[in-house]
Amino acid sequence: MVQTTSYLKSCKDAFIEYSLNNSTWVDISGIANSVNFGGGERASGEAYTFNGDTALVGAGKRAPIEATVSIVYDTSGTYSTLRGYYVAGTWIYLRVTPAGDNPGDECWTSSLGPITGCPPPNMDAATGDPPTVEFTHRAGAWTVGTLTT
Repeated sequence: MVQTTSYLKSCKDAFIEYSLNNSTWVDISGIANSVNFGGGERASGEAYTFNGDTALVGAGKRAPIEATVSIVYDTSGTYSTLRGYYVAGTWIYLRVTPAGDNPGDECWTSSLGPITGCPPPNMDAATGDPPTVEFTHRAGAWTVGTLTT
């Protein structure tokens, strides 16, 4: 196979937003600096019979997907808003566009889900790094689509 040349060179221009209604989106790209995904594994199991040397394998449902988003702790109110949603149990959507916010770009959108973690910001007096905070969002699924707005 010939080596690909059509790949995403970097996520330096990634675009991330949240929404309460999957229609009106709030851009947090200016304070977000990473998104990490985990989960989504499909349940599986096996059974063994007396006659045979290998397992009979079954597959079940997929687990939820968790997105951990790191944001710079700033005075814009974004952290306070997200923490408020966490405390109140308000569910949100997340949308990530890896290559930027251009209509037609591939984007990934979560199903509606809760913020399951939103601790206070990390603090370290020995570094000059701006303080950051992570929040964790849990959704049943993420779907790929095309950014329209």
